[in-house]
Amino acid sequence: MPVQFLRITHDVNFFDHGRIVLGGTPRRLVRLNAPAARLMHKLLLAGSAGVALDTDLERSVGRTLIDRGLAQPVVFGHGKSEQDWEAEVVIPTRDRADKVDRLLTSMARPDVLVIDDASYNAEALIDVVTRAHGRLVRHDINTGPAGARNTGLRHTTAPFIAFIDSDCIASPTWPQELLEHFDDPNVALVASRIVNRGQGHGLLDAYETRHGALDGGFDPTTVEPGALLESVPSAAIVIRRSALDGQGFDENLRIGEDLDLIWRLVQSGWVIRYEPNSVVHHESLTHFSGWLRRRFEYGTFAGPFEERYPGKRSPVFEWWALTAAFFVVFGHPALAASVGVTRLIQRWWPLRALPDSERFALTITRQEFASQWRYLALSLRSEWWPAGALILLSSRNSQTGRRASAFILAPVAWDLVSRRQHASTVSDALLSILDDAATATGAAVSLVRSKKTLALLPRVRLPWKKRAKRSIRQYGNRE
Repeated sequence: MPVQFLRITHDVNFFDHGRIVLGGTPRRLVRLNAPAARLMHKLLLAGSAGVALDTDLERSVGRTLIDRGLAQPVVFGHGKSEQDWEAEVVIPTRDRADKVDRLLTSMARPDVLVIDDASYNAEALIDVVTRAHGRLVRHDINTGPAGARNTGLRHTTAPFIAFIDSDCIASPTWPQELLEHFDDPNVALVASRIVNRGQGHGLLDAYETRHGALDGGFDPTTVEPGALLESVPSAAIVIRRSALDGQGFDENLRIGEDLDLIWRLVQSGWVIRYEPNSVVHHESLTHFSGWLRRRFEYGTFAGPFEERYPGKRSPVFEWWALTAAFFVVFGHPALAASVGVTRLIQRWWPLRALPDSERFALTITRQEFASQWRYLALSLRSEWWPAGALILLSSRNSQTGRRASAFILAPVAWDLVSRRQHASTVSDALLSILDDAATATGAAVSLVRSKKTLALLPRVRLPWKKRAKRSIRQYGNRE
């Protein structure tokens, strides 16, 4: 079925009276023909409310905008019923009988399949599932999240399987909002937004509510390598069975099995979507030591990830960004500005024949420098946090150290300013630094164990390296 309702993707820049846009996945300049430009103008005016696609032409153009990441479909949960979709719900768990009971009560539905991954207290789980009129399959040996989900796949027959973790709370309508995305035959998996349910346990709980590791944010988007959202957690997802082609989750992975599955699906040509209008609440850790340990565990997928996708994890920096940063830190702002001007000219020259070419080049260059700055500063707070810590310590006795420290902390300071409505922004910033460092430490340990330490080293794109020719491209139906 064609897409019926559409909204514009966030962070799209318009030029030449809306005939050229900067955005999409991956980010690029796109020239729109008249039908596509008219539709994008309507989407811009409508904002998050979206636009109904009334004609076959609009629906066809809308399909192209979705494929390029410039727009996203809007679902309301008022289409076909869940029974029409033939979906089954699976809950993988180990023990957690009280949380399974809470989840089943929140969904208020029978026939949910619970996979008991070798619980120590199996009787408690049996009692909960029986009272909820669900089904139970038990493992005698613990297989981990991937193995439990694969058992759910084998014990269901519906074309769509909804997986939800036992420490979540869902509404009785879940996963209806996700199922409507499968009107698009190219969609393999759709994920809900996962937010901390909030337990009122202090600053850490407040931080998790605003910056939870599983929370993908407010904006619907396509999920793929290189996109703004490269993965989504499997805590609340729906999968099209036929997309799995009998493979399922990798049972050799105890962490990161969801990322691995998503990247394999994308490589096979499938589309993955994130739908924030479908919200599932999740119980986050509120004890500091347990929270740090969990963040460390998240990072331990780095080794297996590097084995499966060599070179994809290594940080990549542009030579001009590193050069500008060097001049800033060592007190040569004029030389840093000259690098910026050179990059601006490089961006402007291929576009000089276009209307608004100066504004194109300025916008692109500004975004490139901001992105590289944030990436380098984040790397010094995460993967290379020991070096970042030494730089911060050196700021007491060195002007260069103070400039480098300002470079590292400026993005954090900007986040403080932009979120100044929150009373705990300072604690949020400190917890964010610890969050990044703990996850990166887990990644470093994992890479060392896997003998993949080269993945910790940065790759620099040099000016003489050959690249594919880039040009402004045209999308949309011909007039």
